[in-house]
Amino acid sequence: MKMEIGELSSICTLAKNEESAIRERLKQVQIKIDELPYLMQRIELSIERDALRQELLSAENKHGNLLSEMEFVKNKTVVQD
Repeated sequence: MKMEIGELSSICTLAKNEESAIRERLKQVQIKIDELPYLMQRIELSIERDALRQELLSAENKHGNLLSEMEFVKNKTVVQD
């Protein structure tokens, strides 16, 4: 099969363009890989923040319950006196 120089040049240009596109895609993938530790840290912090928020809500509920019990005892004591 005999190819003309123009065809070979065209094929080479296409191959070079594909190579450039692949290299650019590899750079994008590398950037995403490089960002993974940062993203993992953000996820861990988000999970930790949510856990602390749950602990705070639990503590607030316990505090509210204790205040209610104290008020009940106080009212009971006042009534008995």
